[in-house]
Amino acid sequence: MTYKSWKKIKNIIFSNSIWIFALVIATIFTSHFDPILIFTNFLIAALFILVSVLVTNRVLFSIFLCLFVTLAMHIATNMKAEYLSRLVELSDILIVISLFKNGVGDLLSTYLTKSGIFLILVVLLAFIIFYSSSKSFFISKNKLTYYITRILMLVMAFFIVRGYILSIAIARNYPHQHILGIKVARIEKCESKDINDIEKVKCRSMGSFLNLSNIAFDYRISKKKEWRQADTNNLIIRPETSVSSGYIKYKMEKEPLPKTDAQKDQERPNIVVALNESIFDPSYLDYEFAEKLKFKFFNDEHIKSSGVLRVHTFGGGTCISEYAALTGVVHDVFGGAVGYPFVNMAERTNHNLIAELKKLGYYTVIVYSTSKKFVDANKAFSHFGVDKFVDIWEYNYTPVDWRDIPEKLLGFIVENEIQKAPKDKPVFVFVSTMRNHGPHKKDVEDKIGCASSLNESVCSQLNDYINRLTKTDEEWNGFIEKIMKSGKNTIFFNFGDHQPSFDGEIAKLKFKYPDNVTSDIYRTFYNIRANFDIPNYNYKILDISYFPSMILEMAGGSGNNFYKASSYMRERCNGLFKECKKLHPKLFESYKSLMVEQLNID
Repeated sequence: MTYKSWKKIKNIIFSNSIWIFALVIATIFTSHFDPILIFTNFLIAALFILVSVLVTNRVLFSIFLCLFVTLAMHIATNMKAEYLSRLVELSDILIVISLFKNGVGDLLSTYLTKSGIFLILVVLLAFIIFYSSSKSFFISKNKLTYYITRILMLVMAFFIVRGYILSIAIARNYPHQHILGIKVARIEKCESKDINDIEKVKCRSMGSFLNLSNIAFDYRISKKKEWRQADTNNLIIRPETSVSSGYIKYKMEKEPLPKTDAQKDQERPNIVVALNESIFDPSYLDYEFAEKLKFKFFNDEHIKSSGVLRVHTFGGGTCISEYAALTGVVHDVFGGAVGYPFVNMAERTNHNLIAELKKLGYYTVIVYSTSKKFVDANKAFSHFGVDKFVDIWEYNYTPVDWRDIPEKLLGFIVENEIQKAPKDKPVFVFVSTMRNHGPHKKDVEDKIGCASSLNESVCSQLNDYINRLTKTDEEWNGFIEKIMKSGKNTIFFNFGDHQPSFDGEIAKLKFKYPDNVTSDIYRTFYNIRANFDIPNYNYKILDISYFPSMILEMAGGSGNNFYKASSYMRERCNGLFKECKKLHPKLFESYKSLMVEQLNID
């Protein structure tokens, strides 16, 4: 290749027009080929390039950066849809900030794969090359003129970004109304399609820059629009005719629940609650091969109550389930950045299970299978008032694979912490597991016989899931036998925090649930074991937000007014929460109002 030929190729590669063309194609593709979405994304992309030019003083680099953001946002949106059944939101930015504050370097150095390192290096190299190859937008031989102009350019960029964010964040402004109109129309269009939940989430994507702009809508936690009216009626004179929080209080006085045996005076039991990462009961699968997928883990002689659990996240978002299980608050009752409630909801929450158990004399311990700094869990549990918070690193265990945390180890830590607890207090331990965390492998031998019923990818991932579950079954059962025969009244309450994603394909699996539903990505399981008699907590479907009131009852208490209302709601609605809107609409609206009062928000 001659020098002239190379120079021509170089001129093409580093020409503005070729990258503008690539940006146009990418924008059209990521905007679902919708004219309104394409036009709006183009406008925002042009504004992005302008700001980037003002900041970097590089035109080509700014166009390349815009293309990179377009593609990266599209990839992130699809990943969020497949793994968490929601789009990118402000919570994701908050969690990235939290990770950097809490030692993301250590996590990367420990677990980043060679391919991951290679990808990061390629991206960095691309940015360096395009920055160095990009001509300066403003050039001046006079240094003073240059620096004054550059300062003015930076100031201008700041005010453009500030003005844009405010214009879309404040409801009365036209840009806000325009984007909101697009968002509502997109949701309505996608909801009308006969597609599964994950595909609907992907469909709701408005294109990279509109999705990025939509984050500004969620700049703070707020009451959802449909909840606000109920919450403003709290001081109504006649609560029996309102949907304020006063209505449920009125009903509790007029139609009280009968007291259970657990509320009578008794020795307070030790309580161990285990969050089982990404676990569901495979015996509910509606296939012939599922008949042999029976595990003692889901069915042994110590189980007093069990059933299907309704959770509020899918494929990930463990802290959403943790938050609901320990506070009774459903995160999506609120609008805004609520995807990682430990980061920005926990410290605003007025009531929690830990605090109520401590009032009953409990010594409380949290055992984490990951770093206790992850997603600001240490701050959340400190606010909740937990007595001790330990993670596996404090027991000098560093796994080769961050998912490969033996339940045997976690069981040992729980036993050890119970033994070290004050002897004059009952003990509450909350422990999280990690073994079945995704992703699941796609090259696993079919030992369960699913190849004839499922596609190769799903079948392989299900086999990987079953292989890991088999280890969980073996290791937990030994621990369960020990604590059930400890000589101390003990309750072991375990549940699945969410279904695994299987790269978004778990939605293709068919189930046979007690209520005849065949597919629901928001269902896992719960089991309650005890070595003494406890009340019956068998529900066809139980919402995870009722856990605190149940645990308080099993501990021999009832909690404050919020948890008393939770018990009342649970019994009146047969364990359901959102589905109860049809059964008891006024009671449902009133309980929502009471839940809104849980958080200190404007």
